[in-house]
Amino acid sequence: MKYNIFDYDDLPESIQSLAFDELNERFKEYEDSISKDQDEIIEEKKKKDKQEIIFLLIKFILLIISIALAPIIVSSIISFNIAYIVVFTLLCIVGIMIYYLIKARKKPKTIKDYLKINEVKNEDVIRDGFTPQKFHPESFADPNQKPSPYIIPNNYTSEIMVFLQYTDPAFNSIEFIEWSKKCFRIFWDSWTIGNIEASRIFLGDDLYEKMRSLLEDNFEKNRKDIYNISSLVGCFINKYERESGFEYITVYLMSIHRHYVLDSRKNSNIPIEGSFSENLKTIYQLKFMRRFTVDQKTNIQNGIQTVICPNCGAKVTVLNTGHCEFCGSIIKVSEFSWVLSDIDEYHKNSSLVDNRGVIIHNAKF
Repeated sequence: MKYNIFDYDDLPESIQSLAFDELNERFKEYEDSISKDQDEIIEEKKKKDKQEIIFLLIKFILLIISIALAPIIVSSIISFNIAYIVVFTLLCIVGIMIYYLIKARKKPKTIKDYLKINEVKNEDVIRDGFTPQKFHPESFADPNQKPSPYIIPNNYTSEIMVFLQYTDPAFNSIEFIEWSKKCFRIFWDSWTIGNIEASRIFLGDDLYEKMRSLLEDNFEKNRKDIYNISSLVGCFINKYERESGFEYITVYLMSIHRHYVLDSRKNSNIPIEGSFSENLKTIYQLKFMRRFTVDQKTNIQNGIQTVICPNCGAKVTVLNTGHCEFCGSIIKVSEFSWVLSDIDEYHKNSSLVDNRGVIIHNAKF
């Protein structure tokens, strides 16, 4: 089941005319429909676990047969009974063929196997960076769909969670989304007070330098930029990407807020830009990153992300401090946990959207 972010221009009733409570109710129904899909994902995982048990059972049966026939084979070799030897050899060949056929079906080895199992028509798509899900008989996204500004971002929250849990069992999409919202709020709160250091701990280096430069520019121009969030709705995960030793998650959300600019030289609440009373509705694209390792684990609970100090092993709450509370060592957060690396407004027909779901660059098959 796939969900698209609302195409507001195509709604029968304009979202601008909806009352605020009705708007929240509409998005609540939308998010409820996503949570219902979790049951389908869980059933799919149970089905795959059952297939694993059957596969192990076949191997066990083959092993028992081999052990049971071992005395007969030994006596046949000693007595040189050709009939028994031929039958056993044939049984071994058939058993090995069944084993490797099941194994090949379960875990394809070559690009052509991936193309066949995932029904990918264009081999260049995979070489260009897209890897269909290794753990599903078919890809949940269309790998032949190129990124475009003329498509609506798809909701792949559940599917990407299932994919990530094979390497990061602790990853929970609901917790990650709540943490994303909290990062978004703290980011704009620190922007409003004119001190980006308040959100430094979960910002990537490039984004931090960019926002610090913009704040300095505002200060020089005597601009006080106010961003007052009233609600965040419709948040979902659209894409997971792995490249050059890092992994990235793209999140979309809609912010209902008031945005205006004051003149910091005047003791006045009259905005020089924007309005106190106008509720703006803006969709944002958030990009999170962290270094990829096979043993990297997400540790987000109740909107708080923690990391394990590499020096002393203590848990550090990264939304509060970048220093270990026990040994005092500085922790580079992006090496051990997720950070916000980019934030952009989404504009229909101009913002580039990538609906390929899971993208693994330089994958080795």
